[in-house]
Amino acid sequence: EGFLEHVEAEARGYYEQKKQQPVAGMSQTIAYLAAPAPTVDGQGTDACWAAAPVGVMNDWKSGKAPQVATTFRLAHDATHLYVLARCDEPSVARLRAERTQRDDDVFCDDCVELHVTGVADQSRTYQIIVNSKGVVEDLMYQRNEGGAMVGSKAWNCTGLQAAAAVDATGYTVELAVPL
Repeated sequence: EGFLEHVEAEARGYYEQKKQQPVAGMSQTIAYLAAPAPTVDGQGTDACWAAAPVGVMNDWKSGKAPQVATTFRLAHDATHLYVLARCDEPSVARLRAERTQRDDDVFCDDCVELHVTGVADQSRTYQIIVNSKGVVEDLMYQRNEGGAMVGSKAWNCTGLQAAAAVDATGYTVELAVPL
């Protein structure tokens, strides 16, 4: 019955909501060597992307194909993991992109989220969120003594490059995440 009990309960609820169970038949994705590295401009036109296999995002709860396609490609070099995400949108005018400052609540917008677990026991994870304007929210989560994952916006992914571009059929997000 500590003064942070409500925060820990909230964190546990969020963790349970976001907990993803492996979906039967889920495929793995490989990040191939990018040579040369892509220019992070939100266009996704670099040669390395043409050579990278396309991954298809499914609904994170059911594993079923979504009504509107979201695809991604991964590549890497000695210093970065590169991510290209394409989010189709039949009504681009309805895209939600209200956040304009780093570490605003970008998750409230239409966005791409990258989750990275940095340690084997999953006691620390990282989340990078980018909306269709290229605005970044980056967080670090650490497991506290009670087992809840507690997020912090104080962490910034130093050296992160992010860009996004909107066109007539959706938007593209491009990331260079330092290794």
